[in-house]
Amino acid sequence: MLILSGCSGTEAAENALSKVTGKDPIQDNLLNYINEQLIPLQTEESTLVQQFNTQLDDPSIADAELHDTLKEIIPVYKDLIGRIEAIRPDTTEVRYLHELYIATANKQYNAMVQLQAAINNQDMNLVSEANEKLEEARRGDRAFNNALNDLSEAHNIVDIPSEENQ
Repeated sequence: MLILSGCSGTEAAENALSKVTGKDPIQDNLLNYINEQLIPLQTEESTLVQQFNTQLDDPSIADAELHDTLKEIIPVYKDLIGRIEAIRPDTTEVRYLHELYIATANKQYNAMVQLQAAINNQDMNLVSEANEKLEEARRGDRAFNNALNDLSEAHNIVDIPSEENQ
């Protein structure tokens, strides 16, 4: 497990409040968001997406088997999205970041639902549309990770190996 921590310093990226008080509310909010809210949900989401991708990427999987997997994953993923959307970061910067995450999770979910409908209806056009949504979700994931890295860097948040990684 990876734990993130803030570093104090006088880097130009620190905001005005940080320079005056030594505290950075964005850093505090981002650390809480990552460590307490995001990591547990991302772990669960990663498991679901990996289960989906394993089925999707296996050419020997029959449509019926993929359909059964989607039937199992979709309700769990929908519940997960509800918990993701319930997160309310305190700062504007972290809220913006979280909105990127919500949008990406919803694109992934919608692609799964559309693929399930495509299998039900034997509709190759829906399969193509679902694949486009999956690609949008991948782009959204990259945008989220880039924004997370930028905001973390701007507020002096660094990776600290936890005891499990040592």
